[in-house]
Amino acid sequence: MAFGCKTNLQALIDGPTTSVPRQQFAYRHLILTPYTISKLPRGAGSGAIKKALEKAGVLEKWESSGWAKKLAARQVRKVRRSVLHSRERNSFQNSNDFERFQVQLAKRSRRDVVRKAYVKEKKASA
Repeated sequence: MAFGCKTNLQALIDGPTTSVPRQQFAYRHLILTPYTISKLPRGAGSGAIKKALEKAGVLEKWESSGWAKKLAARQVRKVRRSVLHSRERNSFQNSNDFERFQVQLAKRSRRDVVRKAYVKEKKASA
């Protein structure tokens, strides 16, 4: 959450609910949202900012926004993908040359079955 202007190029940010420490941050790296806190005193501390956030309901508004839901879904997909890749990596690293060859043949036969079924459906619909 950005809450102050340090210079014309930097904002003073603080995230009391997200454990982001108070720091200067360049405006060009910020993406502003329409959720604001009105009447926040200049130089307010983290405690005052946290109370104002809760009072204004900014976090609830953010969590119900489409942007936040999209970010959460992206994070879930990322976690699932990393778990799947780690399983594949472990099984692939622990296999010998002949097992990898068998996987190659299985993929080839599956590809052929899918291709033949597709051609059969295409002929039937034409």
